[in-house]
Amino acid sequence: MLKSSLLQIVSSLSSQEFREFGDYVRSPFFNKNESVSRLYDYLALKYPEFEDEMLNKEVLFKKLFPGAKYNESFVKTLIFNLSHLAEDYLGYIQYRKEPLGEETRILRELEERNIEGPFLRKLKVAEGNLERVKFKNENFFLSKYNMQSFREAHWLSNQRFLNYKDLPEKEAFAKAKSILAFFFIKILKEYSLVYSQKRIVNFDYQFEFIDILLEYLKENYQKYNSPLLGLVLNETLMLKEGKAEYYLKTKEVLVAEMDRLVWIDRFNAMSSLSAFAIEQYYKGSQEYMKERFELHKIILANKLYGTSEKGGSFNEQLFINMVVVGLQLKEIEWCESFIKRYEPLLNPEYRTNPGFLSRSRLSLAKGNFDEALMYLSKITSLDKASYKTSVKNLTLMIYFEMGRTVEALDVADTYRKFLSRDNILPKAQRDRNANFLKYYNNLLKYNGNPEMISKVRSEISTTYNINERQWLLEKTEQLMKN
Repeated sequence: MLKSSLLQIVSSLSSQEFREFGDYVRSPFFNKNESVSRLYDYLALKYPEFEDEMLNKEVLFKKLFPGAKYNESFVKTLIFNLSHLAEDYLGYIQYRKEPLGEETRILRELEERNIEGPFLRKLKVAEGNLERVKFKNENFFLSKYNMQSFREAHWLSNQRFLNYKDLPEKEAFAKAKSILAFFFIKILKEYSLVYSQKRIVNFDYQFEFIDILLEYLKENYQKYNSPLLGLVLNETLMLKEGKAEYYLKTKEVLVAEMDRLVWIDRFNAMSSLSAFAIEQYYKGSQEYMKERFELHKIILANKLYGTSEKGGSFNEQLFINMVVVGLQLKEIEWCESFIKRYEPLLNPEYRTNPGFLSRSRLSLAKGNFDEALMYLSKITSLDKASYKTSVKNLTLMIYFEMGRTVEALDVADTYRKFLSRDNILPKAQRDRNANFLKYYNNLLKYNGNPEMISKVRSEISTTYNINERQWLLEKTEQLMKN
């Protein structure tokens, strides 16, 4: 991974963006220092294969200014200036991505300078562009509020009125409605994000006036004519109250409005649906396993697995979950095809963990235990608590299948100590792993005692918050037959 901030930025640019950045650097409006342009030209020779060594100050100085006396502070200044230009260029890219924001800034400047004719023409164009916007997210309503504010301010400055009642009703109330829609969507997204994070990491958070807000929106959200508001409302209610009716409504709105939602809103809604389905499964609603599989198909069909709309790396935990769910439903061929097709899309820097973990699980499902253990041995870094528990669970299952009881007991003991010390995993996840370990130890302890194994199976059958529950049930059934 590149350490230089400058190289991190320029390596993220597409070839077209990198060329345009060159025009940006050479423009005297943005940069009058020819030495900075030289530094860009030097980087252009290496694009896109950058290495931190390229910015070694002494080597760089010799390349740019052969024969000149080395000046370290001068080189530092060059790198700083080009880095600053690169950051400015990223801001310019973002500026272009928000045409409505651009028009708002132009209108505000025209308004402040009191240039009425161009202001009115620009306002009319901006209002027309606003109506043609496809993705009506919260920023659409903020832009609409701004346009309505410009229109209202112009009306007020050119009309005689005695009080606010003289302002046309349409103009007086439409602006407030737009800013409320912006606020409702924005705050519900924040609530939804926190509820989702609480399922992953153990922490507490006190929400402000959420109950009052939700009660109002349950009855009134349709007034704001926003499918996105309906989506985030049901999403928040689903995560807060845990009711299936809100899950179904969220899924219904998402599927129906998929093409009219920006990528991040589709991604977040799907993440919330998946989190809810997982939670309900572990609460005993076994039908949600098939529901998760269907959600995964929707994710793949709509490319909601990456880190951005442009694609990006496949989400690591999602990749693992897709394999887990597919194998629990005995979709072995689907899982093989999935791993082959999507493993290359994992972040190259972290690909080994989800890739080897998933291949190990697939090998276990196919009965190739040595191969499953071999894949696990290739995992060299366990930087997340969820990886540690997954590897422990998988190792124990493989050892059981191979009859390696002594090794299994050793792993089980270290696993027990890990779970007793952990304070990162949410309680529900920690309990799932602790329950798995409890019943796994029972398998080892009562192997050869069908009566006790039968009791263990009965207990597992009525306990749902267990990781690898299906495997435990299959093993108890086998032991009872043997």
